[in-house]
Amino acid sequence: MKRFGYYIYLIICISLFSCNKSNHDFITTESYSWKNNQIIQNDYIATAINDTCIISNYKSDMDTSTISNEWRLTNDISTYPQYQAPTALEVAIYNMSLDEMINAIESDSTLRTGAEWAGVWTRDVSYSIILSMAHMQTSVSINSLLQKINSRFRIIQDTGTGGAWPCSSDRVIWIIAAWEIYLETGNLDWLEMIYPAISNTLEDDRRVIFDKKSNLYMGETSFIDWREQSYPKWMQPVDIYNSKAHNTNVVYAHALKIASQIAEILGHKTSSTIYLQWHKDLKENIYKSFYNSKLNYHNTYIYGRNSNYSEERFESLGEALGILWDITPSDLHKEIGENIPMTDFGVPVFYPYIDSMFSYHNNAVWPFVASYTALAYAKANNDKGVLYSIGSIYRSAALFCTNKENFEASSGDYKHTAINSSNMLWSLSGNIALVHKLIFGIRYELNGLSFHPFVPKAMSGNRKLTNYKYRDAILNISLHGYGNQIKTFILDGVETEPFLPDTLQGMHEIEIELTRSNTTNRVNYCKAQFTPLEPNNIHTNNGLLLWNNDVRIKDYLIYLNGRNIGKINNDNKDTIESFELSNNYSGEIQIVSFDKQKGYSFASEPYRYNNTEIIYEIEDYINNYDTIFKGYEGNGYYVLPDNDSELTLEIDIQEGGTYYIDFRYANGNGPINTDNKCCIRSLSINNNEVGCIVMPQRGTRNWTDWGWSNSIPYEFTPGKYQISINMEPHTFNMNITTNNAFIDRMRLTKEK
Repeated sequence: MKRFGYYIYLIICISLFSCNKSNHDFITTESYSWKNNQIIQNDYIATAINDTCIISNYKSDMDTSTISNEWRLTNDISTYPQYQAPTALEVAIYNMSLDEMINAIESDSTLRTGAEWAGVWTRDVSYSIILSMAHMQTSVSINSLLQKINSRFRIIQDTGTGGAWPCSSDRVIWIIAAWEIYLETGNLDWLEMIYPAISNTLEDDRRVIFDKKSNLYMGETSFIDWREQSYPKWMQPVDIYNSKAHNTNVVYAHALKIASQIAEILGHKTSSTIYLQWHKDLKENIYKSFYNSKLNYHNTYIYGRNSNYSEERFESLGEALGILWDITPSDLHKEIGENIPMTDFGVPVFYPYIDSMFSYHNNAVWPFVASYTALAYAKANNDKGVLYSIGSIYRSAALFCTNKENFEASSGDYKHTAINSSNMLWSLSGNIALVHKLIFGIRYELNGLSFHPFVPKAMSGNRKLTNYKYRDAILNISLHGYGNQIKTFILDGVETEPFLPDTLQGMHEIEIELTRSNTTNRVNYCKAQFTPLEPNNIHTNNGLLLWNNDVRIKDYLIYLNGRNIGKINNDNKDTIESFELSNNYSGEIQIVSFDKQKGYSFASEPYRYNNTEIIYEIEDYINNYDTIFKGYEGNGYYVLPDNDSELTLEIDIQEGGTYYIDFRYANGNGPINTDNKCCIRSLSINNNEVGCIVMPQRGTRNWTDWGWSNSIPYEFTPGKYQISINMEPHTFNMNITTNNAFIDRMRLTKEK
């Protein structure tokens, strides 16, 4: 009876509230609408009863019974900036985010990742701090960041593929978050404290994950760290280490710029110059390597083994950050903004989706990413893009009555995702950022605050943000109208420039009137699209390249060392497709499927063709080899210890040329998808370091699963060489203590 009575109450509240409001549509898509204080999705309605209460009748299609959702304010939020807006819905969602923010503060004064996940995670907390926590929870943010520095004073990569760093390499987002703390506080002691960790991290990464051939940083896509969710099935952790991701390089480019600024402030002139040059070079190479002029946005990542193929999928976080941090040239902002794939429920993490794969990053919208995308749309002066991004975030927050981590892009439902959490830190941080950084446009500069508000036309009206604290000042800001340009900026009754110096003190009243200039309303509206699977079972026979045929595929594209060498029109029903190879071909071959409806697949696993391989069995060079775990080649393997021991092979090169050096290894120290025991060693030839050998985890206690490390190219001339792998300060992994593997053999591969 209590539940029945509650439903009657819900229906009455919604009906009465609706009768007293006009039917102004902020947003209407094929799937949902935002009308004043309501979000309506088919039969589901979420209503802001007032500024402190949201009631929703949303029911996941995976629920067996209807469970009413409700949010009511439970914490005291009066000390935080207060928001007033034309609708109770906007204010209620903002207040809900403040409410959940307080819930996210742990007893040790750090930021909890989500209701379901305790602890501080480098990536999660850093993106949250950048969005709004630097201002909203300054001391708690500082405590959280300090937890992510290890005993060797390096930034911790605490999650990612194959034993975390260096396969996953976006830990430098921490630097950008730490800089936000400085902009908020102006505390030089903070910079002095963190600078050693920043410089140590940057120097290690330069030697371990920087690819001198492409002049890009290697490693996993930032935050998209569930490999099956965004990479081809064939890719192993070492392949992900060897890849170059657009968004990770964008993060790195901005981190280098900030590191240069910090070094300059602290008087480290030489380091400042070096970091700035690295930033400039990387920024240029990002554009050259990733920008796709055909699609008018950047490719997601570059992958392969000894060669590179560029993946033509859209990825939203990197695209947004590139615009926000001016890594992307400014003359491209508008066209990129107009070409970002937008679905009914918002901008997906990447597009198109992977077929036959569950939703998490795949076929998913993440509110924190949508918040960064909304800010990028604003910088690109895209009114509709901003509006629909806000709508995407408000829809989920209102219907679910919490800030969920993610939801399925094609259905808008959170229960279709593999894992999820309420009260999610970076989602609530993004919701707060929509008010502070987007609508009111508060931007932190080295010496003060500037203002760049953006209010979409559909959201026109009067808004206020009061009790906003900045250093020794308290700001009460009134915002009128709509647009992307400030018409008038009045400080304490006097019209002035939209900038407040960091020396400002006391209480101040600000009046901002907006106008619109050079905005666009074009978005790239897309339906759900799932790409075909990549070809498999690739092999050769009598000069023919063969693979399993899928009769649904229209064309196959053939690539040699990342360059297209042919196209097969698939007009047959044979189970096997073929392509005639030339004797002049040598290197790595990959095949891409194309379907007219679904687009392009991932590239297939590289197939080595017409190469020369020289194998060196490790047991031939050592006395203490082992044979306990099976699966090795030859007579045994070497147990590479954790300590600073050296393994040296003396070889004789008969024919000069470029050879790729790699090692067959086993690493059973952890699972393939997480942990921190990736094995790393420095590779030296004749006592000169030429790169790092990375041997990721391949499964917990699975010491019989053998694979190949990354490969290092080296130009040999005929003669004798000493090839050594050994520990160096920059090859300590995140675990620090456990850093070992089994070594079976060394391979040198030469293309003809």
